[in-house]
Amino acid sequence: KRSNDGVMLKDSRIIYGIMDFTPEDLSGSIYLYHNNCHHFIDHIGIPNLFIEHENRILISDSFNKIIYAYEINNFNNKEVWLDLSSQSFTPDGGCIGPDGNIYIAMWGGGFIAKYKDNGRLLDKIELKAKQPTNCVFGPKETIYITSASEGLSHDELEQFPDSGYLIEKK
Repeated sequence: KRSNDGVMLKDSRIIYGIMDFTPEDLSGSIYLYHNNCHHFIDHIGIPNLFIEHENRILISDSFNKIIYAYEINNFNNKEVWLDLSSQSFTPDGGCIGPDGNIYIAMWGGGFIAKYKDNGRLLDKIELKAKQPTNCVFGPKETIYITSASEGLSHDELEQFPDSGYLIEKK
């Protein structure tokens, strides 16, 4: 197993995910680290995203392409925030933008999706990178996007020349 993603919550607790090197359905796990103890929260395929928003945290199961909203005070309470299982792309990392909307990198889709806090798609930021992995906002509302080139063919790398690089969009 290996760690995959995580975040420190506003109250200083840490939530993180681990996964198999070769994921198979719900072979990953989510843990909460607090007071020098690791507390198991849930099984999940590939844990990603980890966005704290109000009284919940959004966590993507990138294996099953579903984003869950977990209640921060009681991680047993979870609901499907967004089901993308019928799509060809996968929700990976993301952040909250300066506008209060949620931005999610769509691995295999070549874009960052912008959502309202209720999961309604507002916009897409198209990229010249097929596999964006995460994003964060910097000064002057500039968004910085990490991307991967793993598994892309020569033709795909020509079609998506920013793959594997840090991308800056204003």
